[in-house]
Amino acid sequence: MKLEILGVRSAGDLFRERVVFRADGDGDIGRFLVTTSRLTGEKSVSSHIENPFWFPDKSVKSGDTVVLYTKLGGNNSVENDDRTTSHFYYMGKDSPIYVLPDVCVVLMDSNPWVFSTK
Repeated sequence: MKLEILGVRSAGDLFRERVVFRADGDGDIGRFLVTTSRLTGEKSVSSHIENPFWFPDKSVKSGDTVVLYTKLGGNNSVENDDRTTSHFYYMGKDSPIYVLPDVCVVLMDSNPWVFSTK
């Protein structure tokens, strides 16, 4: 499964600011992590990341829309007329994060990932 970034919508407006993604294949959204960074060139970004959000584990289907709001809210899903689902997630921020022109979305696929307790 891949996620396609469709774009940031209503940047700078906390109540409407969101990043919209589309699922390209069936899979678990929980393998994806979203952050912000700064553009350092036309096709490059800084390694300094901010505002991390790791999606909780949940199955999504090909063609589903995933929407990540900046504001506080409760995660939910809605079935669409075309039989796809829109999945809504919330970062819980109290101010918008896409206010400067060089701030960008970075999407990372964490599959596979490992951890250590020591």
